[in-house]
Formats: sequence, structure tokens, C-alpha cells
Amino acid sequence: MRVLFTTLIAALLGVTIAAQSSQAQTPAAKAPAAAAAPKVSRIPEGLNSTEADVMDMLKAPVRRADASCEIDHARAIASTDTADVYEVGCTNHTGFLLSIGVPQTATSTLEVNGCLPRLAQPGPKLCTFTTLEQNMAPFKDLAAKAARPCDSTAQRFVGETGSSYYLEYACPDKSGFMLETDRKGAIKTQIPCTQASRLGGGCTLSEVAEAGASLLATLSTAAKGAGLDCNVAKSSEFPKRADYDATEFTCSNRPAGGVLVKTPTKTVVFNCLRARVEGMRCSLNDEKLAYPAITNELKTAKNVTKNYTSCEVNGGTALGLTAANAYLEVTCADGTPGFVMQYDLGNPDPSDILTCREAGFLGGCRMAPNRSPEA
Repeated sequence: MRVLFTTLIAALLGVTIAAQSSQAQTPAAKAPAAAAAPKVSRIPEGLNSTEADVMDMLKAPVRRADASCEIDHARAIASTDTADVYEVGCTNHTGFLLSIGVPQTATSTLEVNGCLPRLAQPGPKLCTFTTLEQNMAPFKDLAAKAARPCDSTAQRFVGETGSSYYLEYACPDKSGFMLETDRKGAIKTQIPCTQASRLGGGCTLSEVAEAGASLLATLSTAAKGAGLDCNVAKSSEFPKRADYDATEFTCSNRPAGGVLVKTPTKTVVFNCLRARVEGMRCSLNDEKLAYPAITNELKTAKNVTKNYTSCEVNGGTALGLTAANAYLEVTCADGTPGFVMQYDLGNPDPSDILTCREAGFLGGCRMAPNRSPEA
């Protein structure tokens, strides 16, 4: 059965280590009891051995736990009835704590926990082979490699959840973000400080309220410049792309928000159905709120050879992409066959409107109401 590391540490700090300390001072004294800590009736293998012997004993389990570690230090820390815990030092990275299920065999359950959380947070420092600064080193420059990078002016370890670490980075403009990484520093997700309030109490290195208000004001101005009168209330950035930045937003003065798309030459607003065709799925806005905008495009779109005034859009899905165009299939509320909206990539307005038959080069329409012979 897998040993929960937090329970194991509680046992180590509350029983085994305390017992050793008490015995060293007054042999007759009893160790302080730890409520809910597993009973301990044994010492870890290697506790009284030389470091060389412990390293030799751990070669095989360390190889199983982390094949990249070239072990150069090792020590037994303590145990419960179900596991032994060791600190492992590596020549090529910062090492870790290794829990080995007992009795120790070639197939014992292993659990690896990094030293960074143990050194960054209050309490006894179970890791002794490296410092907090050494453990932060692999993470210090990650801000420059993020999807939306900055030259970080300060860094902070926030916490861990499962196999993920969370770190905060402050940027020169007083903004900041958090990164979710694995234990070795591979980036999983970037989280703006304005959206990180529930992670370890939120950002503390940056001026979150000021940066958040400034961001919303900037997005409101940009949206209005692109033709949408919107007082931006919330926002969420999409991963940065080589050709443009995209940010979803909601509005306090209108039902539907959208996606602000900024290229080196222009800024436009996509409704959420239009955005989905280019791989951006809205999470703050209901896509149904985009139906009136698509209906209006069917009736009034410029630069198309025909308009369709009878269709009230009640559904839509991304149909496909070509090197130059994006295609959105829509259905009509009256049950008549719908249409395919053709957009030039990066443009919010349709360049053509096709029937499903005319969209045969894309494999035809896929939505059930559009698959009738009349379509």
C-alpha cells in the first residue's frame, strides 16, 4: 500500500526523531506522543551504517526511483512500520527524499519527494545536503521560458500539489504570474496573478490589484478600438502563439464578451464561435451568446456574394482550416439547412458564405440538421 508522505513525515517528526532525541538526553524519559501517527516499532535499515554503506544499499531503489540521479550522498532519516525514509544527494541535481516500503525488497513501493518544499516552508529541515538557494536554481530563470515571458525580478516557491510545484515570479512592470511545473522544472501551466488568488494565498511579489485593474482597463480600450463597446470585467489569456496574442474577456455592460486577438499589425475581436475555429475555446463566455453575432453576419456580411436573411443561428461547430481560411458550420433555428462561414485567418468578418454542398471540399457539413439532401 502506498505510504502518504505527509502522514509519514508526521510520524517521523512526532515519534522516531523525538524518541531518538529523548533517549540521547534522558534514557528513562518517554517520547512525546503524536496523535494519529503510525506506530513505530523499528528503525530504518542503514540508520547506524556508514554513508558509503547506505549509498550502496540505495543504488538499486534510487535507480528505480530516478534513473537520472548519480548518487553522491545518502543518509537514513527514520521510519514507520510501513516505510523507511532516506535523503538522497545527486551529483547532477539537487536530490530528494526517498520513501521505501518495508520489508525492503526489489519490488518495494517507492515514493519520491523533492527537497524544495521541505526547505522553503516552515518546520524541521529534513533535507541537509543542499540549500534552499540550490533547490531554487533550476526554477529561477523559468519566467523567461514561459508562454508569456518576462525578465523576473523575484521568485518564490508557493507550494506543491501531487506531482506539481507552484512558483511565483515578479515582472519589471509590477505584474507577475505563477508557473505550475514538475519537480525538475518542466513548465506545465502559466497562471496570471490575477487568476492565482486561490493558490497559496495568491501572489505576494507583485501588485496584483493594481496590475489587474490596469489590465482590464487596457483590454477595454483595445476592445473598443477594435469596434466592440465593452467594459472588460474578467479576462483569461490563451497560450502565446508565434503570430498573435489572444485573450478571452467578459463585459460588464453587455452579455457577450469575446476574444481579443493582437497581431503586430492589428487588433481584432472574435466572437467565441469564430475563435473556436482557430483553436481557441472560450471558458468565461457561453458560446451560445455568439449566435446573434453570427446571425447578423449571415444577414449583413460585406464582401460576400450572397446573404441569408431567414436563418437565426442556434448552433455551430468548427468545420476545418486551410492554409488561408477558417470554416465555421452553423445551424438554423427553423430546421432548414444551415451554412458554412468562411473567414480569412485572423479576420473576424466572413469572406464568403457557403452552402453545405459547396463545402464538399471540406467533407461536407457534420451537424445533424445540415445533413439532409437539401443541404
